[in-house]
Amino acid sequence: EKELETRAELKHSKDMLMHSEKLANLGVMVSGIGHEIANPIGLVKMSNDVQKSTLAETHTHLMSLFPDDPDEDARQAVNYFESKFEVLSGNTERIERASIKLLELSSALRSQARRDREETDNVNVNAIVEEAVLITQAKMRGTEVVCDLNQELPLIRCYRSRLGQVFSNLLSNAADALQEVRSP
Repeated sequence: EKELETRAELKHSKDMLMHSEKLANLGVMVSGIGHEIANPIGLVKMSNDVQKSTLAETHTHLMSLFPDDPDEDARQAVNYFESKFEVLSGNTERIERASIKLLELSSALRSQARRDREETDNVNVNAIVEEAVLITQAKMRGTEVVCDLNQELPLIRCYRSRLGQVFSNLLSNAADALQEVRSP
C-alpha cells in the first residue's frame, strides 16, 4: 500500500512538473506574440498619424480653393468634400483608438507573460489591475466591469508578472462563475 501511495505521489509530481513546463512554454509564446504584434501595430499607428495630418492639410488646402460666398455648384462641391473628409476623419480616429488598444494589450501580454526571477521595485498595482482587466476583457463580454482605480496606492516591491497573473486568474474565475450562474 505504501508503494502505491509513493507511485501516486510520484505521478502527481510528474504531472505537476509537466503542467508547469507547459505553462512556462505558453508564457514564452504569449510574450513572443505580444512582442511580434507590437511592431506592426506601431507601424499602423504611425501611418495613421501621417494620414491624419495629411488629411487635415489636404482639407485646409482644398477648402481654401472655394470662395467664402460660393455659388450653388461650389456649395454642393464643398458639401461633398466635407462629407468625405468627415468619413475619412472618423476612420482615422477609429484606427487610432484600435491601434492604441492593441498596443496596450501587447504591452500587457508581454508584462504578464514574462517570468520574474526576482522582485521588482516601485510596482504600480493599479497598472497591473488595468492590464489584467485588458487581458481578460474577452472573457468578461456581457458583464459590466467597473474598474475604479482613482486612488493612488503606494508603489510596492513584488514579483510583478506573478501579481498580474493572480489578478488575471481572479477576473477569469469571476467571469467563469458568472457564466455558470447565467447558463444553468
